[in-house]
Amino acid sequence: MPSPPYRRILRLIFAYDGDALSLASKHLVEMTLPPSHELCSSEGKAGFWFELRDPHGRPLYRRIQHDPMPRYREAHAPGATPTHVTALRRGVFEILVPAYWEAATLVLLATEHPPVAPFGTIRAERARSGGPRVGTGAAREIARFSLDDILK
Repeated sequence: MPSPPYRRILRLIFAYDGDALSLASKHLVEMTLPPSHELCSSEGKAGFWFELRDPHGRPLYRRIQHDPMPRYREAHAPGATPTHVTALRRGVFEILVPAYWEAATLVLLATEHPPVAPFGTIRAERARSGGPRVGTGAAREIARFSLDDILK
């Protein structure tokens, strides 16, 4: 495994439409990339991250980041209470991974988000029984890509 800072980077651009996710483009670039986040077990953890894994499924590189495919957005209007609105579930996002030639797969993991619910008053929000607006459950695999397929 190369030592940081990583210099040969794969810039991967993904397109999504609802829950469908596909690789839109790829580029090999020379740049500095931050080191991996900790590679300890992520079982039961919430959030969004991606991992490069070796042929045995062991993580080689992990980056935790904001969910690039949000379910809702917070909307503000002058003089009005903020509200949650359903996000357009179509777009693109980019991830940067070190070009580890010994990596076999790229795995994306994410926590399921609850349905969109409107804001209420502060009192109503505190008493709300519907649970939090962000996902808090364990992340699950949402996509897996073979590095052989990516590098074709």
